[in-house]
Amino acid sequence: AYRGEEAFVRGLLKVSSLGEPRALFAWGHGERDLYADDDRHLSRLFNALVEDGFQVGRWDSDEMGGVPADCDVLAIVGPQQPLTGLESQWVRDFLSRGGRLIAGPGLFEQEGDGGLPDLLAEYGIRRQAGMICRPYVGSDGTLLQGKPECLYVSVRSENMALHPITDPLRRGDRRVQMDFTRPLLRGTTPKGGNLFTLLESDAVTWADLPGPEGAGDQILAEGIELRGPFALGMISEFPVSSVGPVGPEVVTERKQARVLAFGTPEIFCNSRFQTNRDFLLNAFNWAANREFRVTISTRDPELRVMPIGEGTQLKWVYRVAVIGLPLMCLLFG
Repeated sequence: AYRGEEAFVRGLLKVSSLGEPRALFAWGHGERDLYADDDRHLSRLFNALVEDGFQVGRWDSDEMGGVPADCDVLAIVGPQQPLTGLESQWVRDFLSRGGRLIAGPGLFEQEGDGGLPDLLAEYGIRRQAGMICRPYVGSDGTLLQGKPECLYVSVRSENMALHPITDPLRRGDRRVQMDFTRPLLRGTTPKGGNLFTLLESDAVTWADLPGPEGAGDQILAEGIELRGPFALGMISEFPVSSVGPVGPEVVTERKQARVLAFGTPEIFCNSRFQTNRDFLLNAFNWAANREFRVTISTRDPELRVMPIGEGTQLKWVYRVAVIGLPLMCLLFG
């Protein structure tokens, strides 16, 4: 389809946008390192955000105090220690004045310890027990259990919601890779808020419960462990409840708070960035009110594909080429 108008409007919005949104990553609780290059950290995400026009840095509460007033998006990725009571209150204050939070609780964070999972529960996003597993397809096509590969969950386009973040991925038949992920549950949002499931697993997944030694066996226990689908990424939106100081360089409007949470911090990491790049950039741009930059990476412009196995494209080609053109020639003759 011709999408010139869409590209033109996106270009106008891009050049008319003032300033650069500021994205800060929490630091000081064992979070994934924004500048480290190994597989479990976030340097590739950092570079991509900078290239996409973000100002990116750390939020270290020991040095900066509360979340800065000019922060547009706060990210908390994989903390291994809970936030202090004061730090949690600073995050609440940031959200109450329309802040945007993107969160992936640490793999070993426990509910009830005052950490990130408890903070997310205040906004209606709760974590469920167990680790999501999916049967592993062997070399002969058989579905296998009891292997570590069962913990590598790929979210297909049909399991993504109709939402500005995921719509481009659905159109492009892309995937999102989520390893070692916990399922999410719907809770109670602040007054006037809404919950939205963004990503979910398919029906063949199950929530693998930990065994006596604290590790699951990646084998479905019928009647004990729950089957999917499970929510893996959720959004909580709610109205601003207070008016706080806002820096002069803030790009986004502060009319509504947004919390985007995932069941695993691995979705952000260098090891999966090539797969998750478009999704992550879309998430940060959407959180920063830059929906016009929500897209997917371009394909080869010389490549033209007609999906003949779906839709009505082939039918219309037949009607025009085989029926319409000969009838027009006959009419003119």
